[in-house]
Parts: sequence; structure tokens; C-alpha cells
Amino acid sequence: MKKGKPKTTETKQTPGAMDAKEKSVYLSQIQDLSARLESLQRSCDKLKQQNHNEVKQKEHLSSTPEILQHSSAELDKEEEEVMEGLKKVRKLRPEDPELQKKAEELRSEVSEKATKLVDLQKIAEALRLLQVTSSSEAAAKPRVDSELLEQCWMSQMEEDMQDRKQEMEIKQNVFGYKYKLQRCLQELELAKSSRTSAEKQRDQALDTIKEMKLKSDSVLRNISSKQQKRTRCELWSNEVKRLESSHQNQLDQNQADRQRLAALRDECLQEPSLIAQLKVQLQGEREKKMKAEREIQFSVSVLTPVMDSETMPGAQLMIQKVLSVLEKSKSRQTGIAHRETPELRRGGPKPQTSRAAALDRTSEPLPRQNVRPPPPPTPTCSQPSPGRAHLRLKKLDFWNTALNDLMNKLDETPSG
Repeated sequence: MKKGKPKTTETKQTPGAMDAKEKSVYLSQIQDLSARLESLQRSCDKLKQQNHNEVKQKEHLSSTPEILQHSSAELDKEEEEVMEGLKKVRKLRPEDPELQKKAEELRSEVSEKATKLVDLQKIAEALRLLQVTSSSEAAAKPRVDSELLEQCWMSQMEEDMQDRKQEMEIKQNVFGYKYKLQRCLQELELAKSSRTSAEKQRDQALDTIKEMKLKSDSVLRNISSKQQKRTRCELWSNEVKRLESSHQNQLDQNQADRQRLAALRDECLQEPSLIAQLKVQLQGEREKKMKAEREIQFSVSVLTPVMDSETMPGAQLMIQKVLSVLEKSKSRQTGIAHRETPELRRGGPKPQTSRAAALDRTSEPLPRQNVRPPPPPTPTCSQPSPGRAHLRLKKLDFWNTALNDLMNKLDETPSG
């Protein structure tokens, strides 16, 4: 049997569609082959049954030719040989009901012939006796004897003709049975040849089924391997997607880190300028501190004679000058503090003016050996007046507050 192979198309298809198509084709082929196998199995069963029946018929017919041969040989002989053949037929016991029927008919015919022979013998004996007894009466009754003899011979001839007819019928039946036997043998040979051909076809079908089973097993293995590969590919694709997403996240993180690094680098690049600005600011604060120290020394040098204002002439005028100088220095310091922040942001403080340089030169710090503490009050015999005492207390309060402000300013400035 030639099997139709599925034609492969040149167009590219997805592996899932190809697998489904191949699977459907192979399943249809397997179903077709299974249907063919079932039909062949049924035909084999039928042939087996026919073979069994033919074997039985052959066994049955193998015994009938001997019976028919014996019967045909015995029928050609005399009645005694027919009796012997019938005895042999009785011994063989044929299984065919028609042959049994024919045998029964032959038995009945033989028995009838035997009775007829007995009757004929009796008649012959009677005739012989009649001939012997009627020899004397022959002359008297010749006509009656001749008629009787003629009737006897006529009846005997009719019986002989009937027997011959029956023998011819039996021979014809035997020939018919022989012909049927030959036909049965021919049919048996045909059945044998058909059985052998059916067995060959069955063997071929079994071989083809085995081949198709092997092919189907290989196809199923290929399909299972393809399914495993597909699942692996899906797992790998999912893993690749996950890695791509993680790689993208890593790239985004790297980009953010680069931006952060660039910002830090810019900050690091800006740090030297900030450090320079802070150094300049620190230098300014140091200069402010030095100025404050010089002003304190100047105020101390001024206040030392002021504290003893009773003995020093022009003390009031000197106090007013000191107050004016302090106010000017205070206003100058507040203006510088307001201008420091924008100047530092723009790149540092502005250079000092000539007036500020002159003030710095005039307010140089005095040497510490020249600064002397205020002398203690000299005791006098006369007590000071209450107006002077009140004025002195006011002066002391004023100078204490001024000194406290200066000390606070010095504390607020960063130490070098």
C-alpha cells in the first residue's frame, strides 16, 4: 500500500502552526491506518473462519471420494457387489446427509431387489416346478403355459428395466457428486490461495502498521522534543526580557549616577572657588577682628584719661568725640556687613577705599606696654557732689555697654 506523504509548502510558517498541521496529518493517517487495520483484521477473521469451514469440508469431502468411488465401482458390478459396497458404505458412515439419504435409498433399493430376486427365484422355482409338473400337461395346455411364461418374462423384463434405470440414476448422481467434489476441491484450492494472499496482505499490513507506529513514535518524540524546546525558548525569552528590563534599569541607574556624578563634579569644581571665597571672607573677618582690637585699644587709651575726668580738663569734649567715633565705626561695620554677601557671591570683597585705609592707619593697635589701666580714684577730703556721682555712673554704664558690644562682636567673629 502506498502512503500519501503530506506535501511541504515553501512558505514560512510559525513552528506552532507547523507542529499542529503535522500532528493533524499524522493523526489522520494513523486513524486511516487503524481503520484499514480493523477492516483487514475483520477480513482475516472471516478468512480464518472460511479456512476452518473449508478444512472441515475438505475433511468431510476427503472421505466422500472413497465412498463415491466404492459406490460407483460397486454399482457397475452385480447386485452382490452392490451389497458389499453398501456394507462398506455402512462401515464408513459418511457425514453428508444427502449421501446418507442416498445410501438409505440404495439400501432400500437393494432390499427391494433382494426381495424381487427372492420372488424371481420363487417364480423360477415355481416355473421349473410347473415345467416339471406340467410337462405332462404341456400338450393339453400349451397356450396357457406360454401366456404365463410370457407374462412372467415381461414382468421380469420390466423389473430389469427399472433396475437399470435406477442404476443409471445412481451413476448420474455419483457423477454429480464427483463433479461437486471437484468443484469443492477447486474452491478449497482457491480458498487456500486466497487465504495465503490474505495472510500475505495481513503480514504486509502488519509491517506497514509497525512502520507507521515507528514513524508515529518518532513523530511524537519529535513533537515532544519540539514542545520542550519551545518551553525552553519561552523560558529563555522571558529570562532575556527580564535581563533586558534589568539592563534598562541598570542603564537608567547608570545615567542617574552619571548625572549625579556630573553634579558632584561641578560641585567639586566649584569648591575651590568657594574655598577661595571663604578664605577671603575669613581674611576679612580677621581684619575686622584686628580692627575691633585696635578700636578697643584705642577706646581703652581714650577711656583711661576719661575715667579720671575730674582731674582732666576737656573730658566732656573728649567723650563726645569718642561717641561720634563709635557711631561712625558702627555705621561703617553695618554697611560692610550688608555688602559682604553679594560681594562674596560675585567673586570676593571689593578693595578697600583710601578712607578705610586711613582709618586703619589711624586706628593701629597700640603696644600693650603703653596701655595702662585706669588709676584708682584718689581719696579726697571733700565728698563728690551727687550730680557728679550720677554723671559718673552714667558714663560707667555707657562704657560698660560699649565694651560689652565690642566683646560680643569679637566673640561672634570666627577665630583664625
